[in-house]
Amino acid sequence: MLMVGEPWSGCPNHGRAECLPRREVATKDPRTYTDADSDVCRGGVVTLSEATRDGPTLLVSVRDAAEAIEALEGGAGILDVKDPHEGPLGRASRVATHAIVRAWESRGRRSLLTAALGDLDPGESADSFEPPRGVAIFKLGLAGWSNRPGWEVLLDGWRRKLASHSANLVVAAYADWREARSPNVDAVLAFAISRGLPFFLVDTFKKDGRGLRDHVSLEQVAGWIAAAHAAHVRVALAGSLRVDDLDLLAALGADVLAARGAACRNGDRLASIDRARVATLSIQLAARRRRPA
Repeated sequence: MLMVGEPWSGCPNHGRAECLPRREVATKDPRTYTDADSDVCRGGVVTLSEATRDGPTLLVSVRDAAEAIEALEGGAGILDVKDPHEGPLGRASRVATHAIVRAWESRGRRSLLTAALGDLDPGESADSFEPPRGVAIFKLGLAGWSNRPGWEVLLDGWRRKLASHSANLVVAAYADWREARSPNVDAVLAFAISRGLPFFLVDTFKKDGRGLRDHVSLEQVAGWIAAAHAAHVRVALAGSLRVDDLDLLAALGADVLAARGAACRNGDRLASIDRARVATLSIQLAARRRRPA
């Protein structure tokens, strides 16, 4: 058994002096190492385990440095880099991303940092992508891939590329997968489980006022959470979540609840992040964590 503070030589991507476990880790054969285990090796940055340790964590998507500060001051546990003008998983420009990273660093790196990369593009080589520093998790969607083979192979290329930079891949399943022309939720969940991804993310493709619960039932969501957790995969839920959704989804066992519109002025996802609205969401989840089971 490795104890906190001992270097873990089984990590295939790190092995540096700063790679110190943040929790007890059962003795592992390096051949069984999966992406989900890399949360122990963040070298001073908030880890995945720390971000989700105490129950459901609030993720807030931001498009620039000013929004990043608003989200952090409001209490966001995970800061997500995303351009809402570019779609449900809109990739922010490198300039905007680096500015957000600097803002995050200026606030002591006190949240986990993630970034959206858009939907999988067969014309983009993962090998040409240079991950910005500090970002622990990158998200890709599968819009347009419902009847196209090969997405698993391409995503494996992205996994390997990101792992070489001490980062992880999360693949987004769309609750409205028919409209997105993407693989269905069960297919994406099966991929996440088979690869040991750190998260399974369910989002919505169309941002038309409908939310996650307009597309799927709580029973379906509960089934996905149970299947993911049985395989030691965390679950993040997004998709125009409303304030009154948080308690319902947290009660099902979601590890992360994501907000954009609910954290913006007037509830408009294209408006600016408002720290007061972020604080309301954060306080609601904090109260949920304190509530007796």
